[in-house]
Amino acid sequence: MNKLQGLIAAPHTPFDANNRVNFGAIDQIAELLIEQGVTGAYVCGTTGEGIHCSVEERKAIAERWVSASKGKLDLIVHTGALSIVDSIELTKHADTLDIMATSAIGPCFFKPGTVDDLVNYCAQIAAAAPSKGFYYYHSGMSGVNLDLEQFLIQGDKKIPNLFGAKFNHVDLYEYQRCMRVADGKFDIPFGVDEFLPAGLAVVPLAQWAVLIIMPPRFI
Repeated sequence: MNKLQGLIAAPHTPFDANNRVNFGAIDQIAELLIEQGVTGAYVCGTTGEGIHCSVEERKAIAERWVSASKGKLDLIVHTGALSIVDSIELTKHADTLDIMATSAIGPCFFKPGTVDDLVNYCAQIAAAAPSKGFYYYHSGMSGVNLDLEQFLIQGDKKIPNLFGAKFNHVDLYEYQRCMRVADGKFDIPFGVDEFLPAGLAVVPLAQWAVLIIMPPRFI
């Protein structure tokens, strides 16, 4: 498993005045991230508004990020959707791209009742891109508040390509426990800007390089 290194941005998806994806702006964002020493990008997440885009738009956005990054950014493509059919289709498409991993948020309307349900859900999505890693997107905005530590413990047995989880939650004790699962096997990049100093405080210095996922503030 290749672990994330350095700063991973969560860029927005630009649109033009006619509500069409501004692909030229994606090129500019990617170029700026590379110039500033950012090492990767989490595409079509919360800031990227993937959940609001169509399947075709999301495929095209992912493809453009691959071409725009020119192999200089570790790309994680969020493929979570309200429909698991759409999510699997997006994940299968992502498996054909030169990216590091896919990622998916949990079902956020009819929510899973147990960690086992969530693991089984994510396992179906992760299996659609067997050549890529998979990060569960643990977001407080989703309303799926199941214990992430237990998800990682159970997911380690059922999701062969599980790389870790994108941690966008305010429970720092949960975050600290997740960092220790399987002797620190998993990547748990931290994505709550406002809690960054607290996040740094609970992570060993040697693991700071994989800590931060923040949206860019320059656009």
